Amino acid sequence: MRPRLILGVCATVAVGLSAALIAGTACRVDVPYYCCTTQQSCDVDNGGGVVTGCLPRYPDRPYCDDQGAFPASEGIGRTCIADPHPGLGTICITAADCTDATYSACIDQHCQGCSGAADCTAVEPVCSDAHACIGCTQEAECSSYSATPHCGASGTCVACRDGGDCTDPSAPACDSATASCRACRADAECGSEICDEGTGKCVPESEIVYVDGTNGSATPGCTKVAPCKTVTQGVAAVSGMRKLVKIRPGSYSESVTISDRSMKIVADGVSLKPGSTGEPGLNILGASTVAVEGLRVHSGGGVGGDGVRCTGGGGTPVLAMRRVSIEDNGGQGLVANDCVITLERSTVTGNDAGGISIIRSDFSITNNVIIRNGGPDSAFGGVSIFQKPPSGTAGAKFEFNTVVGNASQPTALAAGGVICASVTAPLSMGSSIVYGNTGTDKQVDGGNCSWTYSDIESATSTVPGAGNINATPMFVSEAASDYHIQPGSPCINAADPAATINVDIDGDSRPVGARSDMGADEVLQ
Repeated sequence: MRPRLILGVCATVAVGLSAALIAGTACRVDVPYYCCTTQQSCDVDNGGGVVTGCLPRYPDRPYCDDQGAFPASEGIGRTCIADPHPGLGTICITAADCTDATYSACIDQHCQGCSGAADCTAVEPVCSDAHACIGCTQEAECSSYSATPHCGASGTCVACRDGGDCTDPSAPACDSATASCRACRADAECGSEICDEGTGKCVPESEIVYVDGTNGSATPGCTKVAPCKTVTQGVAAVSGMRKLVKIRPGSYSESVTISDRSMKIVADGVSLKPGSTGEPGLNILGASTVAVEGLRVHSGGGVGGDGVRCTGGGGTPVLAMRRVSIEDNGGQGLVANDCVITLERSTVTGNDAGGISIIRSDFSITNNVIIRNGGPDSAFGGVSIFQKPPSGTAGAKFEFNTVVGNASQPTALAAGGVICASVTAPLSMGSSIVYGNTGTDKQVDGGNCSWTYSDIESATSTVPGAGNINATPMFVSEAASDYHIQPGSPCINAADPAATINVDIDGDSRPVGARSDMGADEVLQ
């Protein structure tokens, strides 16, 4: 047997060793091919020796058989032998010997990325034949990661690939950027086709009436798989817990009346054209409470062909519209008569008899573009407010609107932009742009509409009121109907510093600078 290094006693005593050495003084015999890979193993023979590898001493015997497990060591442990696993990679004793980031772990004396899946992470969960951690290709390879059990397109184990992987009702949407489940933010993220943005949850199908003008049936249950064909059918189907109407994208030719009903209509990508001349596209009556999102109401025919009407009588209807477009109607765009009306982030354009008419109604009109309404025969152009709201000044809110290019009759009682008539209590109007309207020399009229922090065109002097200016707004392109304002506009950072509205017509955050910008658009500088 080959001698070993022993601290304290020599396994083989050379001739001539002194009695003192034999008596117990430490001795050391250098043995060819000796090695040890762990402190524990080295202590067996050395009594505290240091880890000793085979390289660079024995380049043809780079592997340390610490336990004598391979035939090449003849059963003697701690012996350098030829590499029994040459396919595993570079020889090492510790991780410090591994300089390739891909193969940075010292496993079985070889620089490897892994010896099995347990050595890998969710980022690269698979241990390849070359002992490197690589991406997944199938679901089973991520099954051990409870938080990220799905194999993503990039080969990383992820929490979700689409909304179908998100089972928590409070986080039903799969975020494409982070591949993690989160609250829904848009209807398209929900299998039911409606997201409750207030809670971030998808609305259950059982609470929704579905309308599909292309694939719907005339005698349906108005369900997701068997939708109604018309909006009128969908409105009639609202009952009990089913108070949401989802209208699928398309063009609908009908006049829709809602009387003494409560519902919300979600209609992104939907165009509604009145079915008969002289009728409105959407008519809200009685004690109704209706919310509408995303609808386009257009091309109503005749003088009475208003886009939207909200009329009391037997009750005060409440109508809230967001992200709607009311355009090119033969009558007025929006008529609110003895109603409670909210209009936000919407466009009212090209309506022959005027844009918005508010009569004895509480109103909140914010973040809207009101353009090119009225004409030489219309009583007003952009907006008409007649008589005070029932709630007085508390029932009037007109902020961050862009009222441009509207026209009215050239009479003393008209105004192309905004007119207030028979309003007996001062109403605050602010942070808006009223410019380039025609018909009279007045952009705004009516003594009890008080303007502040607005850009109002005037041929003489600036309209009285804190923060008002009289300067070209600098729109991107009126010819192309682009009423975003350009950098450098005098309307930037000029709105009411106390304003609380935190988004613009596009949904962009306000303010970007120290203060919000006047009008419907906030410039993203």
